[in-house]
Amino acid sequence: MLEKILAFALAGALYGGTAASQSVPAAPFPSQPIRMIVPFAAGGTTDILGRLLAQKLSEALGQPVVVLNKPGAAGNIGVTFALQQPVDGYTVVIGGGNHAVNATLYKHPPFNFVTDLAPLGLVGTIPNIMVVPEASPAKTPTEFVAYAKSRPGQLNFGSSGNGTTPHLTGEMFKAKTATQMTHIPYTGSAPALVALTSNQLDLMFDSLTSSIELVRAGRLRALAVTGATRSRALPDVPTLKESGIDVEAASFVGLYAPRNTPASIVQRYNTEIRNIVKQPTFTDRVKELGVDVQELDVLQFAAFTKNEVTKWADVIHYSGVTAD
Repeated sequence: MLEKILAFALAGALYGGTAASQSVPAAPFPSQPIRMIVPFAAGGTTDILGRLLAQKLSEALGQPVVVLNKPGAAGNIGVTFALQQPVDGYTVVIGGGNHAVNATLYKHPPFNFVTDLAPLGLVGTIPNIMVVPEASPAKTPTEFVAYAKSRPGQLNFGSSGNGTTPHLTGEMFKAKTATQMTHIPYTGSAPALVALTSNQLDLMFDSLTSSIELVRAGRLRALAVTGATRSRALPDVPTLKESGIDVEAASFVGLYAPRNTPASIVQRYNTEIRNIVKQPTFTDRVKELGVDVQELDVLQFAAFTKNEVTKWADVIHYSGVTAD
């Protein structure tokens, strides 16, 4: 009799537990803090825009969005880390032009930028800017070319890392102007800019976002922008093409998650990002930094990402640059 009572009690407990577990709905997303991986050092373009976006997303989602910098390997380390996390929407990563470059630059990249990531939303596009120390004798791009040619192999240019869009823009510049310079990579824009302002570097093709305040403060001299048109943030600075140098390059910044992230979570992020890039408190700030915002849905952003990979592949094949 005792065995029957225990069996009955056990069955009841199991049934009750199962019913209880089935009656508790899954917590709505998000129900806990979110990590935003920035795959570059603090202070650079990706970091600046990532932190601005994180603040707005935190307000929209009602949960803290914590920025975690994981620099290295031209942004590959941070993305690889994000791809190793659970596919639940609580780890997202900032991606952009550098990753579109890496897709071709590396013979064996650690991930496929197009197929291994779920595009969530585009923040904006950014031209690079040709900057030199305030003490540089060059006042224009053509003056810098003449200066470099008078010192073949003696000058250097810095970048936020091997294979980044600033690096590749510098290689394009060298090829188009037949100048010889040594490339010095850093782990992000911020440390490279420190070297440039202290005259350890002769030149950078940095993102406009991370350099603009130093230009406005007179600590760096802007010689040109690399976009197709002049930047609204620095309207007096010409394009390289206006100076007779056939170099055009722009980057972008967007938010991604590991592939197979639930579609409802992907859509939630996209909806919030599209709302954010229409808010004057956000757009006015990023426009001051030289960013052109764009509102894209998930499919449009996926197509945009694929097109960027193709665009930079053409540039890489032309320049012959490789990271391996």
